[in-house]
Amino acid sequence: TYIRDIVDRNDVRNRAEMEELLDVVASSIGGLTNPKKLSDTFKSVKGVTIHPDTVKSYLDYLEDSFLISKARRYDVKGKRYINTPMKYYFSDCGLRNARLGCRLLPVSLHLKKLRKTSESHVLLPAVRFMTIEDRHELLE
Repeated sequence: TYIRDIVDRNDVRNRAEMEELLDVVASSIGGLTNPKKLSDTFKSVKGVTIHPDTVKSYLDYLEDSFLISKARRYDVKGKRYINTPMKYYFSDCGLRNARLGCRLLPVSLHLKKLRKTSESHVLLPAVRFMTIEDRHELLE
């Protein structure tokens, strides 16, 4: 319903494009990106032309709704902020994971099995971010 609220509030004409943009941002968290780069990605991958200004508007709508946050880069040598490219992060990792279809299990469910292996101190930090399928494969 949060997508519907954003679409209704901002009179978004193409909900599917905005949702696809949200999926792209969700899958590239922390990556350097800008509206032009995202627009080019839509054109090359989906064959859909979205103007970079539209992409920027969609990103602004998502940021205004507190779904994503923009991190500005700072040039230490020049002592100023760099306008592009930006990094975008989800404000709520649970919503991001739900959006991408990642269902994560609590680590405590697998602690007993991991403790039996000698490499548990190496595997444990990685298990926190694995999908259910990856965890089952690891434990078999």
